[in-house]
Amino acid sequence: MSTPTGSPAAPLIGPLLTPLEPDERLSAEDMAARRADEFLAHALRAQAQAASAQPAVRRGVCLDCGDICHPSTMYCGAECRASHERSLAARARRGKA
Repeated sequence: MSTPTGSPAAPLIGPLLTPLEPDERLSAEDMAARRADEFLAHALRAQAQAASAQPAVRRGVCLDCGDICHPSTMYCGAECRASHERSLAARARRGKA
């Protein structure tokens, strides 16, 4: 199965929406609404899986040098923040953001 963009779909576990009863009939509007709900549920599940695959940012550890810093900060100082921002900008220019 693939998404409308052609990329492989995230593996699905169980139905996204409750299955229809075999004798249930839907109008064209109901089928369109159901398809939109299925598409949204699939997109939300794929986003949740992608977000869970990314590592969480560890607070209290500098993102640039890895030293211990204040728990409410992400960098140990202005130099590390500037250095990390430069490296992120370089990665973005290379297309690896």
